[in-house]
Amino acid sequence: MKVNFSVISQGLADTFGDSEALVNIERNRRYSFREYHLLTNQIVNMMREKLDLLRGDHWVAILENDNCSLLHWFTAMKGEAAACYTNYRDSLEDHTYQVDTVNAKVVFIEAALLPSHYAMLRERQITIVSMDPPPTEFTGVHHFWDLLEGVSKNNPDVINDDRDDVVILRFTGGTTGRGKCAMYCADNMLMCRDSFYAMPDPVWHSDVRMLHLAPITHGSGMLYLPTLFKGGATVTMNFPDLDAWCDNIAAEKVTLVMMVPTLLYRLLELDTKGLKRLETLETVCYGAAPMSPSKLKELQLALGNIFIQLYGSTEHICASLALSKPDHILEGDDRHLASAGRPVPGVEVELMDDDGQRVATGEIGELWLRSRATGKGYFGDPEQTASEFKDGFWKSGDIGRMDERLSLIHI
Repeated sequence: MKVNFSVISQGLADTFGDSEALVNIERNRRYSFREYHLLTNQIVNMMREKLDLLRGDHWVAILENDNCSLLHWFTAMKGEAAACYTNYRDSLEDHTYQVDTVNAKVVFIEAALLPSHYAMLRERQITIVSMDPPPTEFTGVHHFWDLLEGVSKNNPDVINDDRDDVVILRFTGGTTGRGKCAMYCADNMLMCRDSFYAMPDPVWHSDVRMLHLAPITHGSGMLYLPTLFKGGATVTMNFPDLDAWCDNIAAEKVTLVMMVPTLLYRLLELDTKGLKRLETLETVCYGAAPMSPSKLKELQLALGNIFIQLYGSTEHICASLALSKPDHILEGDDRHLASAGRPVPGVEVELMDDDGQRVATGEIGELWLRSRATGKGYFGDPEQTASEFKDGFWKSGDIGRMDERLSLIHI
């Protein structure tokens, strides 16, 4: 289906108007829905007019959360050229591999990384855009905000096919070697949004304020569209400081966060005064590992039953499996807390044997996932794509079994 995402964004701006859409804490920037819509329009128009980023081109963001939020999914889905998001904290070697893999035409980068990255980017004749004013010794580097001067804020009116056109690229974690470059269409991103709405917990409303501590280029960023499409606010911070995180929750009246269990356990070290800073929290999403039942009980005593476990992945970019807040009530048998969760409505979950045949309930198999969130494969790697994607399924490589009593996937 053809889609003009700037018109969709215009609808959100018209609906939510002056409500706060985005807050960048360290850079002290605040944007209403109307302002955010116009700014992302202007960025896309600038990319076409001043950076010559057209269909078939790729641009790379090597950015902290604050600056990356300006170039996140709203911007990518409005434009022609595909966005590639990297982890700001990756090494120079990793960033070199990433810009080479996608044949980057333009790189948006933090000024703090210019001393280490400038020579590499210039050698490749890549256009460099620094989000903050670049030091004078780095010649030929554009300043992002200068490029926006005089550029129209009108809707770009780019028409993309929401299934066929690749609008976003992201690298996998690379736990077994170099990260692979996953490709996404616009509908993959919208299914990511829809998967959160399909979950039973009433998390999403216009007063939601989501604080991103982890990089929004990866798992935390999955909560970006669900927040905005309900009229909520996205709040970003750049540095993983737990005390600052607590202060920011209190100051910004944050209702929703996403963390890993090891960081959540550190909250148990807070005294009563420290915990009071977290009293606006309504939901804590966590993933990457199950929660210890004993630690969960302590956290529930401190914060209430506000926890949701999520299982997601780069290649199948949505909430695929989940444990709801009621699932976290500790009554008797708590074995389900060691699982990856129940299938989220709208996601097909199968356990397959080595021949790609469904295994019986209770038997061990490989976890396969299929929905509108299944990515379009790996950029520049048709062999790996053919190996891991089949008939709309992504083969996760995770091994598990289905629990007949609770319909849980145990990984």
